[in-house]
This record gives sequence, C-alpha cells and structure tokens, in this order.
Amino acid sequence: MTTNRPLKVFLCHSSNDKPAVRELYQRLRVEPWIQPWLDEEELFPGMDWNIEIEKAIEETDVIIVCLSKGSTTKEGYVQREIRTALDYADYKPEGTLYIIPVRLEECEPPRRLRAWQYADYFEGQRERAFERLLVSLRRRADSLGIQFVVSDSEIDINEKSTNSLSEQSEWLVPVSNAATATDILESSQEDHLYCTNAMGLTLFNSLEDALESKNATNAILNLASLFQYIENYPPDNLEKNFNVSAFSKVGASLEELFEVRGGRALALRVGRAMFSDMIRRFGFFTGGLNLTIAALPLQAKLKIGLPALAKMFTQMSNQKITVQENATEWIWTIDKCPYCLERTGLDKCVCFMAVGFLQESLKWISNGQEFRVAEFRCKATGDYDCAFSIQKNPIA
Repeated sequence: MTTNRPLKVFLCHSSNDKPAVRELYQRLRVEPWIQPWLDEEELFPGMDWNIEIEKAIEETDVIIVCLSKGSTTKEGYVQREIRTALDYADYKPEGTLYIIPVRLEECEPPRRLRAWQYADYFEGQRERAFERLLVSLRRRADSLGIQFVVSDSEIDINEKSTNSLSEQSEWLVPVSNAATATDILESSQEDHLYCTNAMGLTLFNSLEDALESKNATNAILNLASLFQYIENYPPDNLEKNFNVSAFSKVGASLEELFEVRGGRALALRVGRAMFSDMIRRFGFFTGGLNLTIAALPLQAKLKIGLPALAKMFTQMSNQKITVQENATEWIWTIDKCPYCLERTGLDKCVCFMAVGFLQESLKWISNGQEFRVAEFRCKATGDYDCAFSIQKNPIA
C-alpha cells in the first residue's frame, strides 16, 4: 500500500549546533519528498514546546540525531530529546531505519546510539554525507510505502507549454494580486543584480519570437517601463550591464496585457526561445559540452549537462544556480531569481520563463526528449529561493 505524502524527518540537536543543523535543514527542505522538522521553524509564540516537540517525535518517520562534542557532553534538553527518540525506537520492529546519528564533528556517540551507523557531516565532507543520508531516507520512505508526487497545483508543466494561447487549458490558475511591472520598478531593492548584455538581448529576441510581432514586443517593453530598450536592444557582449529586474518586469507585463493565463503561456514560450537563442549565439560555451555528452546514456547526460549549464549561467550573471540529485529527480535552485524579482504576496509560483528555459535545455541535453518540470518553491510566494523539480524519466 502506498501513500502520497512527504517523509517526516525530525532534527534532534543541541542549540550550540544550530548553524550546522540549520544548513542541514535547508538542504533537506529542498527535497520536495522530505518534510523536515526544526524547532525554530515550527514552534511559534504561545506554544508549549515540551508538548509540541514530543508530538513531533511521535509523528515523525525518521529522527536525525545531530552529534557534536558539545551535545554529547552537555546536560540539558537535547539529552531528553535523545532519550525520547530512543524510547520510541524501542517500539519499532527490529531493523527499522528510524534513528540516524549524524556527527557534525569528531566526537564519541552516546552509548545507546552506537548500535546505529552514523554519517559524518563534517565541513568539507558534507556533499558525500548528504548523498548517503538521502539514500537512507529514501529507503525509509520506500519501507513506509511513501511515494510523494508534486501535485498539479504546484505548477505541473508539460507539453502544453508549446500550445498557442487559444489552446491553453485550466492548469494555469489566475492570481488576483500579481504585481505589475511598474510596481516592480518602483519597489525594486535588488537593482544591483546584473547579467551580461547578451542575456538581455536574448530576452528581447525571445520575447519577439514568442509574440511574433515587433509592435507587440514594443508594447510589452512600454508597459514594463523598459523604454530605453524600445528599438534599442542591448549589445551582444559579455559585459554585465543588464539589470536582471527586466526579466520579472517582462513576465508581469505579459500577465497584465494578456491576462494571467495567456501571459504565463507566453512566458513559457519565451523561456524556451531563450535557451534556443543562447545555444545559437553562445556555441563557444556549449560546443565542448555537447561533444562530451553526445554518446553517453541519458542519465549520464543529465548528470553532466545540468550542473555544467548551471555553472555557465551562474558565471554569466550574479545569480547563484545549484543542482542537486536524489533518487527520482533533479532539483534546480536559483538563489537570486530574476524571473520573480520583487513580486511578493502571490499564492502560486510565477517563474514560467525559468520552467520553459529548463524544458528546452533538457530537450537539448537529451537529444529531443521532453521532461516534466515543476516549480515547487518561489520567492514570490514567500520562499527563500526558487526551486524546480525535474523528473529523471522523460515524458513517454
């Protein structure tokens, strides 16, 4: 029997280890199939923290016990948490993967925890440790019959992105309080974010391709308060002089002019066109990569191609793009996302240009296959970054 829910993971730790534990929490939170529990994120004013913590331990699927020299020798609440966790472990069937000790530094685990294999989440070794931790968590999820799937309501993007405006269907949900381009221009607090002029040129060329009209493109630029670029696109060079807020302004203006559903459909098409345009014009960046991955199996192509593209686009702008892999998907994360810059208070993810861009990049990497891409975290909805789930298996 399977169930569609995330794996619940409780982080047991000492307050002195909060920085390292907080970093581990953020990494776990990136995984859409994991629901980590950290006291500072889950306990709100007025709550009885004794009751809430014990309730969280009772309901969790896995307990990660974070160990350090301080936590193993310190008297206090962390020892009570460990004892509570061990008490619940006693009720689990023999061999259940329930407690995972994680050493944050060289230390001797408490006697009662020595029966379990620990992970060494040390500075400089965290990537490897995190990969192994994900394997254990996936095994626990499998043993519980958990198969979490990102729902359509969290922006399920598929081949509909290439349809014309008149063919778009109900999966695009209107947002009543979407910020306009003028709002973004007036409220922008991150105007110091720049990318290469060539990327700006790609944006406007792709917008023109998607709209199939120079006049419509000029109308969008006017609505977006990007007057300086009307009939005057950025030069085709790698100087970082193009303000990335233009990407968000264009997206907001597409929604304003063509209404939310039509605007987002067009944003998908702009994103796809952007990648195609960059491949045509930046062949010196991608030519070697194409030769490297051409003869590889599909998953090997993705394993090499996605991080390589993330590195390339990070270098061309001051946004930070990272790629992580788990058992069923890749996670593409944008730290300073230009596609929703200063759009706030929304109830749905809005980075449709990024989704279209990823769809087309995956098609290029895989020699023509389409993949399911879903944005599940967005700064416009209050998240700390924008993150996209890429299913490893292509659409049949």
